[in-house]
This record gives sequence, structure tokens and C-alpha cells, in this order.
Amino acid sequence: MQANPGVVAILLTPLLLLAACDGTDSRQTSAEERPTDEFARIEKLAFQSCMCKLAGHDSSGADRALGSATDSLETAGGPETPALPVHVSRTCYPKFGPDACLADFWVHEPYGDGAVCSYGQTDDLIAAAKDAHRASPRDDKRADAAVRKRFEAMRAEAAAKIPRSACN
Repeated sequence: MQANPGVVAILLTPLLLLAACDGTDSRQTSAEERPTDEFARIEKLAFQSCMCKLAGHDSSGADRALGSATDSLETAGGPETPALPVHVSRTCYPKFGPDACLADFWVHEPYGDGAVCSYGQTDDLIAAAKDAHRASPRDDKRADAAVRKRFEAMRAEAAAKIPRSACN
């Protein structure tokens, strides 16, 4: 019994189309080309730049690397949180999705003046203020001093973690 050529053509067509799908368009892109990996790289550069600033190092090299990774990207401002003792602003990169945002944390006077690099560090500063306020509710200077002391400890910790050579 011989196969009908029309039936063979109908059965082979989907197989040929599937084989054609294995062209260059369906290949996995390299790590540099995947948007999630590109944003992860930007997050890493932003953290490095921040840690340099927190450590008191010249951050110009880390800032240049971050700038070259983000200069061509469209940005959108995110919500700002003017909280004590840390002000938070966000820069979002729509190319990478709605949650692709970098947070920029700044401690402001009278607590110090400089960058903090994570929500955890921000939480530590707020906890220091709350603890001091609980211990002495009417003594704002005590809370200010506790935050300033914790911020200076964070700066020393950052200086011990990141070498100057990683910053400039």
C-alpha cells in the first residue's frame, strides 16, 4: 500500500515549520543581551557607586560605568518618600518592565549627609531613631545622635568592604 502524496505533504509541513523555528530568532541570546541580565548589571553598578559614596571614596569610576550603562535608556521618575532620616527617590527604566527601578537613598541633616545603599540600611537608621525616641521620648537630640552614630558606623563598614580601586 502506497501513501497518498497529499497526506504525506500535509503531515510533513508542520515538521518543516517546526524545524524552521530553530533559526537565529529563537536562539537564546547571550547574557549581555537579555533585558533582565542587563538590568541586573545596572543594579550592581548602582550599588557599587552607592557603596563607594557611603564609604567616602571618590565614586567617579563607578559613576561613569553606571552612566554608560544607563545614558541611552529612557527613564521615568518613581514616587519619592521624604522620610526622616532618609529621603528616597526612584528612577525607573520602562524598557525592563514596570518594576525595574533603582532607589536612591539619602541621609540628610541633622543626621549626616550622604548615600545609603539598601532598604535594610534605611531600616537600621529608622530603628536607631525609634529606639532612641522610645528610651527618651522628649529628647530629639538623642534620636538625632543615635541616627548619626549608626550612619557613621555604616560608613565605616562600607569603607572596610569596598576598596578605593573599585570606585575610581
